Amino acid sequence: MDKLFFSNALILFFSLNGFSQNWLTSFTNAKNEALQKNQNIVFAFQGSDWCALFIKLDKEIWSTKEFQDLAKNHFIMLKVDFPRKKANKLSEELTLQT
Repeated sequence: MDKLFFSNALILFFSLNGFSQNWLTSFTNAKNEALQKNQNIVFAFQGSDWCALFIKLDKEIWSTKEFQDLAKNHFIMLKVDFPRKKANKLSEELTLQT
């Protein structure tokens, strides 16, 4: 039961739409910064233009001052977006980042 709860919490936690924090988009950069600061990486997979849960999470969690203050001092924030709409297609440079 605890594993199931933790998995569901991680799925919700690893989604975002707003980027008021210092969200990184390169895993290599996030890993290096996490090692340097001895912090954990929040690896946020998202569907910024199609997933209602991700959009709600942004409005209720990611965008709050409380979370932004916590994240700033405790986490390295890494976003990985998978938009569906052609209008929101990621740049080639961003798509190729590692």
